[in-house]
Parts: sequence; structure tokens; C-alpha cells
Amino acid sequence: MIIQSVLLSKQHFHTREDAKKWIEKHGFKPSIHPDPNPESKNLWRFRQRQPSEFMYGTFKTLIHDEKGVGIVVGRLKLRHT
Repeated sequence: MIIQSVLLSKQHFHTREDAKKWIEKHGFKPSIHPDPNPESKNLWRFRQRQPSEFMYGTFKTLIHDEKGVGIVVGRLKLRHT
């Protein structure tokens, strides 16, 4: 399984800048090009790879050890390995 996105709760990371600092501190990419880091009402999302690179139906969200952090993983399509 490969990391597709890192999700940070707005309840724990009040600004995108706070979330970005955590992302960079932990070795994740703050953005990819094009930069489609969509946010929702409750989450900051930092994509590590485009969803189109992954096989349909293989995404899972895992809870990180640190409170307020989730990791979306999935299986890459063969041409993206």
C-alpha cells in the first residue's frame, strides 16, 4: 500500500499553515503539481500522489499515532509502480 494523501483535522490544526508545518516536519510533500489539495469542512488534505494513479476500490484511511492525523493509502496501478 502506498500513501496517497495525509489528512489533518481542522480541530487540531487550525490553519493550513499549521497543517503544512506538521506535514513538512514529518517528511511529507506539502503539495504536488498541479496542486489539488482540496479541503473539506473538517479536514486539510495534502495529496502525495494523484488519485488517478491508484486502482479503483483500494483506498483505505488509516489513523496515525498522532491525534488528528489520518493517512489514505491504496494500491498503485501497474503503470505507476
